[in-house]
Amino acid sequence: MGYKYGELRKYIDENKNYKIEYFSKLISDIIMLAGVSFMLKSTDNWNNESFTYFLIWYLLQTVLFELVKSIEFEIKSDGLINMISSRTSIVMIYFRRSIVWLVKAAILFSIVIFLSGNGLNGIIQFKPNLILAIIFSLILMYGVFFLFMALTLIYERVASFTGFITTAFLIFGYKLTITQEIRKIIVGNQADMKKIVLNLILLYAVSYHFMKKARMKLQYRGF
Repeated sequence: MGYKYGELRKYIDENKNYKIEYFSKLISDIIMLAGVSFMLKSTDNWNNESFTYFLIWYLLQTVLFELVKSIEFEIKSDGLINMISSRTSIVMIYFRRSIVWLVKAAILFSIVIFLSGNGLNGIIQFKPNLILAIIFSLILMYGVFFLFMALTLIYERVASFTGFITTAFLIFGYKLTITQEIRKIIVGNQADMKKIVLNLILLYAVSYHFMKKARMKLQYRGF
């Protein structure tokens, strides 16, 4: 369990050194979460479907933001060299860090949503189908996570691109085949599991391809 607390301490120490940036991002997230929450509630669109989509999107954009920021910082500070020379793989290091980022994002999301009055009125109900949808969504999220890890290691400066992709996903992500099938699970309809599995396999295949390119750069080019 030591590594988990180690990553937590590292996260806290990093934010102590950049208090203004951390609190600016925190306040922006609170305003955004509260704003979207009130908007959905006022238009009677606050239900299991919108709750799950909003939750997964927020977790995804938070984890990707922290991931890209962390890797870009390690590259600029030459910290990546020490990570490469350590016994633990970079993938495992950032996977462990992602757990800290996920927990932080989930806690903030829950606090803001509950304080806004949503989630306490019986509309949001945790049923087995909702849990299954969240599991598939998290698998999808980590496929994107590993892809952006590879892209950041290869191209080094992808923060603006990451922001563009997460914003586009919020607006147009519901049109993707896999999100449509996950939506069917949320609302209790029959989903095509074959489509979900095939889409996840394709995503992880793409992520693996770019991860191989990232490993080659780390091994042969260095920083």
